Amino acid sequence: MSPLSRYQGALARAIRAGDDRIAAGSLAPRGLAPIERLRIHRHHHRISLARGLAATYPVVARLVGERCFAGLAQEFIQLSPPASPCLFDYGSGFARYLAAVPTLMGLPYLPDVARLEWAMNLARHAADGRDAR
Repeated sequence: MSPLSRYQGALARAIRAGDDRIAAGSLAPRGLAPIERLRIHRHHHRISLARGLAATYPVVARLVGERCFAGLAQEFIQLSPPASPCLFDYGSGFARYLAAVPTLMGLPYLPDVARLEWAMNLARHAADGRDAR
């Protein structure tokens, strides 16, 4: 593994899981301490993912309320980090996650609403089927 790949992996772990030790030692202090710079990146990463989930699941967000959705999104982000660099690819497991949240058992239709919204997301971003020639 190249030094760049190791550094990128350490930075990704620092941002996603809060593992600052490895990546902070590799960052040169420029204005802010490396730990502070990592916190800024981590905050931006989580906010971007939460906003992406809210854009993909607007009905779920409205049904549970903004504050509840924000908490659910943060927990989902922690449990299920993105596997793709494309934001619209993120959130496929959200319906499964919602089905397992004990406090949402009173809303048994919520995972189905999320499945429908995910299907709409897939359709929105699917190729249109026309020949690209």
